[in-house]
Amino acid sequence: MAQVTVTWKGGHPGRETDWQFAGNWSNSRLPDNFNNVYIPDVSTGSGKYPIVKGDVGNVNGLFIEAGATLTIAPKGSLVVESPERMLVLGRLLNRGSFKVLTGPSAISDKETASTGPK
Repeated sequence: MAQVTVTWKGGHPGRETDWQFAGNWSNSRLPDNFNNVYIPDVSTGSGKYPIVKGDVGNVNGLFIEAGATLTIAPKGSLVVESPERMLVLGRLLNRGSFKVLTGPSAISDKETASTGPK
């Protein structure tokens, strides 16, 4: 199956920052291991960035645009399967569990407290 890029929109009333709400994604489906996740700078749009509050499973890749933020909450968990498809130009705030697979994890758990410019 081909990898598909899904883009964060955010801002759905009552679930503005909820990663686990399909209406916040460009394809109206939750990202999975067949998806490359793109988090754009939505500061001039919804202004709402995703927060991972539970175990959302695996995604194939992750791109966080400059000016954008992804937050992993204390009970949140996210795994990126393809490190060559990961680029963080914005901020990744990890307070939960974040792993990048390459065999042994290249980046895991609280090692990525903040990445990118502030």
